[in-house]
Amino acid sequence: MDDGTNSAFMARRRRLQRWGAAFVLILSLIAAWAVWRVPPRSLLRPPSPPATLAVIGAAGAKMSDVFVILNTHADPVRLTPKSQNPALITSRNSSPRLSPDGTLVCFNQLEAEKGRELDTDPRLVVARADGRELRSLGICQDFGCWSSSDGSLLYIEGYRSSGAGQLVRFDINANQKQILLNNWPSHQRLCDVAPDGKTLLCLASHPTGTGDKGIPLPEDIITTRIDGSMIARVTSTPEQHKFAARFSPRGDRVAFLTSDDYPNDFPHELELWVVDTDGSQATRLAKDIGGDSLCWALDGSGIFAFRPGNDSTEAGIYCLSLSDRSWQPVLLKHKMPPNIFGPYSPDCR
Repeated sequence: MDDGTNSAFMARRRRLQRWGAAFVLILSLIAAWAVWRVPPRSLLRPPSPPATLAVIGAAGAKMSDVFVILNTHADPVRLTPKSQNPALITSRNSSPRLSPDGTLVCFNQLEAEKGRELDTDPRLVVARADGRELRSLGICQDFGCWSSSDGSLLYIEGYRSSGAGQLVRFDINANQKQILLNNWPSHQRLCDVAPDGKTLLCLASHPTGTGDKGIPLPEDIITTRIDGSMIARVTSTPEQHKFAARFSPRGDRVAFLTSDDYPNDFPHELELWVVDTDGSQATRLAKDIGGDSLCWALDGSGIFAFRPGNDSTEAGIYCLSLSDRSWQPVLLKHKMPPNIFGPYSPDCR
């Protein structure tokens, strides 16, 4: 082979190598995008059930308790012992949420004296998941939300009594409270904290407050910064009541429940939706969801929710796989405390 033929052969070989490398790069980018969009676990098997659940057992119209089930085969641990004060005969506990490491539970608590209605201002209570410790952090509006970035607790205090709310970060380990923002708007309810610890998920209603007979006005979901400035309107359906808005583990999507006829269809006929945080790709995943709670699987491949049950399905906590829309039972009602409203398990371990 002469030098000219050899040079042409080598040049052709180098071109083929470059085209081959470009082809491999393109395939790698496509595979990386697919893995980012659809977690590998959801392609192989249904999402694993969480090892820790926090649930509510309601014992009456004005009484409820918080239980923790450390795994689906263990007996529930009651976190809300009966009040030692005989004058306090009713207690309504709501919105329990597990800390990111699964060791603590925060929830709202209302107590009432004999012959009197429940107080209007709930206390934010933190308990150990094993039931050994219970302490109050004081008056809290809306919900306590754990930040997965540093394990702190964010909540709103003060606006119903003083007219000026405050966004508070509480460091549980250091027992220190930091005010992040004064003048938090009373028509905005804090729902969740994004994985970055800087973006908040809120339900925003009309500033007038409540409608007829004290029924809350419908709300839209928005994202805001900690300084209170709005980032995006996630939903634009103010005619629907919304519940349990939660960021996905990546912080790129939001799952929530809706009601078209609140309170008539509450808490057994809600719809489950997901939407991107920029408001696009809104999708209804299911209907006839029970309670006002949901949680994401840790890898984002599924959503846990309570199904009331029907002729073919037993009531209980199920996981909806986002890959094939199938429901997998996690904890059926006959294994739960009585009158369960739903799961609350942000760790989903």
